[in-house]
Amino acid sequence: MSDTNEIFNLLEATIDNYETSYRHQWDSLPEDYKMKMANGIVGFEILVSELQAKKKSSQNRTEIEKQNIIDALSKSSDANEKKIADFMKQHDVGAV
Repeated sequence: MSDTNEIFNLLEATIDNYETSYRHQWDSLPEDYKMKMANGIVGFEILVSELQAKKKSSQNRTEIEKQNIIDALSKSSDANEKKIADFMKQHDVGAV
């Protein structure tokens, strides 16, 4: 990407996606400072042509350790950790 405005928009989208707690601070920065930052950033796009994955869920743990992991993830307030626990339950990872 070579257009500063395009990079600036990408930077703000990245903040919104990954650093939501930083957004208020970002909004309070002077525009010229933010544009200088955008000028120093090299933006790029990656086109994914293939995706490979492996399913690994604590395969090197004992069955009791796996169940403890599922229990801890299930009690988490983090939605992603709960999803991992559900996945592990559905695929009999840690079934004792």
